[in-house]
Amino acid sequence: DFSDSITRALSYIKLHFTENPSLRTVAEYAYLTPAHLTTMIKKKTGLSYLEYLTKLKISYAKKLLKSNNHSITEIVFACGFNSICNFNRVFKEKTHCSPSEYRKKYLQ
Repeated sequence: DFSDSITRALSYIKLHFTENPSLRTVAEYAYLTPAHLTTMIKKKTGLSYLEYLTKLKISYAKKLLKSNNHSITEIVFACGFNSICNFNRVFKEKTHCSPSEYRKKYLQ
């Protein structure tokens, strides 16, 4: 059943997003083809596979930034980003502020 497969795929992504699972890996886990998985994720979430993965990473980053227990560098790698530069760019694109501005805003 396709709804079970997409639920299985989304659960897998939520559990493993920090490991940057490939579309193929998730598709195999959910017994779907990568093309079918792409279509199903778009239908269910309104986002592409990569957008969905990024959304989870940024949500997690925001949570970690609010806690102030970790340096931004630690957060970058904890969220599954491979470079600080890329993280800063994506974070700013999604939240309209830098990670340090975000942290300041929430820790006042």
